[in-house]
Amino acid sequence: MRKNIALALCSVASLCAINTLYADSILQPAQAAPTTLMPAESAPITLMPPMPAPGSGEPIPITLFSPDSLSGLALWLKADDIALSNGSPISSWPDNSPLGNTVTGAGVSSNKPIYVANAGDGSPTIAFAGGSNKPYFDVGSDINAQTVFFVNEVDADAPSISCITTTKNGGYPYSIRVSGNAWRTSTDVNDWINPSNTLYVNGSAGGNMTKDVYHMLYATKGGTSPTKTLRYIGAEEYSGRPFKGSIREVVWFTGVLSASEREKVEGYLAHRWNLTSSLPVDHPYKASPPTS
Repeated sequence: MRKNIALALCSVASLCAINTLYADSILQPAQAAPTTLMPAESAPITLMPPMPAPGSGEPIPITLFSPDSLSGLALWLKADDIALSNGSPISSWPDNSPLGNTVTGAGVSSNKPIYVANAGDGSPTIAFAGGSNKPYFDVGSDINAQTVFFVNEVDADAPSISCITTTKNGGYPYSIRVSGNAWRTSTDVNDWINPSNTLYVNGSAGGNMTKDVYHMLYATKGGTSPTKTLRYIGAEEYSGRPFKGSIREVVWFTGVLSASEREKVEGYLAHRWNLTSSLPVDHPYKASPPTS
């Protein structure tokens, strides 16, 4: 009798053990060995999320417009590219155009344009003192620029015929210069001329501007056979006539831009330098910057 009871208990214990193993095999799957990704040559791996499908409601990344997306970019200077302490004279200004021009600061008795780290609105600028010191930049080579943009400010006491850019061809130069409270250009029919739609200020046709206030200046050559090139920023070869004011950005193209291309550059500059309030109400990029 005792033997039978012992055998029965042993059978029950064995059955319980089997059931436990069976349950573990169902409820506790075998742990998979961890997989380690070993990047080749220890290069970092960047997992990029898939692009959202149109209509998915997810934001689609956009690329903002940049002047170098247009053909013919010949000079692109930005004040925030200069790494100097406030009040330092500028010996060189990096050019972001494909030409990589060597832009050097110059002036009488080694006077050069001055770097200003904060022009009162938190942004840097390049100051031109004007006067007999005649600080200016030499872009290093004659550029057949047919379209130019300047983000600039003209000092209240800047004299008329204060040149923001000029040629270096000998003889009487061709220039873009201050005339009272307006911009004007040279009068040669094949170069910088004054008819309508060749000068814009803050996206509006015409050369009128307000001194002591930053604005965008756009000028384009009106002729079909331009003969004069541009070389200096801030002075004139013929008799000096130095610019008195400040410049934040310079963009030159060797071709004439279309109206839509001009508006894109204006929109880029306006949003970059907080000038959107000065754009016309119907400007396509008044509310948001242009995209590529």
